[in-house]
Amino acid sequence: MDEKKCSTVNSDEENRIIDRCLSGEKDAYTILINRYKNLIYDLVYRMIKDKEEVKDIAQETFVKAYFSLKNFRKECKFSTWLCRIALNKCRDYLRSMKGSNISIDIWEEDLATSKNLPDNNSKINTPDSILLRKEKDGIVQETLEKLPQMYKEVLALKHIEGLDYNEMETILGVSVNTLKVRTYRAREMFRNLLSIKTQLTTENTKDTEKLKIN
Repeated sequence: MDEKKCSTVNSDEENRIIDRCLSGEKDAYTILINRYKNLIYDLVYRMIKDKEEVKDIAQETFVKAYFSLKNFRKECKFSTWLCRIALNKCRDYLRSMKGSNISIDIWEEDLATSKNLPDNNSKINTPDSILLRKEKDGIVQETLEKLPQMYKEVLALKHIEGLDYNEMETILGVSVNTLKVRTYRAREMFRNLLSIKTQLTTENTKDTEKLKIN
């Protein structure tokens, strides 16, 4: 993608680390890896179903970034640039899979807005609460698998990674207005699909309970 637009300025401290990397100090790059490895793994995980592939793509992202550091524009935010590389790696992988199904999760905070599912933010980790979380994650996973790729991307970037629309514009190369519309449609599609899925799950649970009683 063209890198003409950058939403936020990189910190002076981070720029100094990048300068150290460019001067040949390889240990300095470890600082950036440790700082953003969770962010990149998390983003890739939400795009790709195969966990082994997730590890490989996350590693490839950092390798690609390292050898492309000389092209990095310091007026850009490094984490945004890194997410962009990761997302392109995901797209390359998905194209190579020729349309295989993919899945992403969604941020806990956004899920809690759904009245169809129990709140996952309980501080008490009882066996029942753990089971509920697992069941909810499974429902969400299955729901997101049904969304088109472009909607999965905006949900992952906006509601999981917490990026603003300007950062998303830099990563996806799509205007802010278009992203707002796309995100709204993604939310609506997700909520509609989730509502149907949870309704069916509730009905199946009731049927199972009736069988136990009888």
